[in-house]
Parts: sequence; C-alpha cells; structure tokens
Amino acid sequence: MNHAQLFDWLTTFSMGYPWTFCLLFCPMVLLGFVVFAWLLTRPFKYIFLIWNRSLRARNIRLRGWPPPHLDADGDLQEDKRS
Repeated sequence: MNHAQLFDWLTTFSMGYPWTFCLLFCPMVLLGFVVFAWLLTRPFKYIFLIWNRSLRARNIRLRGWPPPHLDADGDLQEDKRS
C-alpha cells in the first residue's frame, strides 16, 4: 500500500465513520505532539543540568560545606540564643 492508497483509505474511513476516526486518530496526534515536545526539550534539560551542577560544585569548592546557616546534613540550624 503506497501513500496515495493510504491517504484515500483514511479519507474514505474518516468520512464514513467520523467519530470512530476521531477517537482513534486524535490520541495518536496528541501523543505525537507530546513525544515531539519531550524530544525537543531534552537537550536543554541536560545543558541546564550540566551548567547547574558545575556551578554547585564550584560553589562548594570555594565556600565549603555546609554553609554557616545549615548543619552538617543540610538542614536549617535552630536558633541557639534561646
């Protein structure tokens, strides 16, 4: 079956059974858009993670761990004045 025959079959099917065609075709189109968006944004996510982790490592290397307002495991310290 070539593309022209497939197109003819789809148009005939969609004209004969519009609700069935919509119920079958619309979720596939939506899934295609979701997958396309996921693939399009994935490189930006990894670029951001590389940038973020390198800045975090540099910050810890320069200022040490933990920062003054945190205890050893990263929780906020209680006020010791009371």
